Amino acid sequence: LQNSQKIEAYKLIGKFYLGRSKEKANEYYSKAMKISDSPVKDIYEIQRQYQSKDSMLSFIDLLEVVKRTNPGLSEIYALQAETISEYKKDLTNAITVYSDAILLDPYRSDYYTAIGLVYYKKKSYNKALKLFSRATKINPMDATAFYNKACMNSILGCLLYTSPSP
Repeated sequence: LQNSQKIEAYKLIGKFYLGRSKEKANEYYSKAMKISDSPVKDIYEIQRQYQSKDSMLSFIDLLEVVKRTNPGLSEIYALQAETISEYKKDLTNAITVYSDAILLDPYRSDYYTAIGLVYYKKKSYNKALKLFSRATKINPMDATAFYNKACMNSILGCLLYTSPSP
């Protein structure tokens, strides 16, 4: 079998096990990821399968394995951080994993925007504003970062003007 055929076979077996044994599914998906020529494309395809089975917590475990086999791919770290934030609601861990993604690729404005959103969820508005501002400096065309920066300025301005007077 050629590599691409092996990858597809492992993904099919992983999909078969997904509804039966999360551990077995992760085992076969991780085998596919180890030999993949395009792990980022493949992991997004696998993510859709986990979403369809409401198995995103198991997907986090798979991403941990994929990070070990593809340690330099910032996209994998960012996807894991997003999944941790959304499905596990572990904002502190999400910040740690997003920070790792930023260390791997400090010129991705979307990573700063994403971690800023996590700080927003934690109600750390000043930190979120700094991260959104950093994102706009990295990519002056990042409309999402500018929008979030404007929202933070609005929230912080409202907080400033609604604070009790001394």
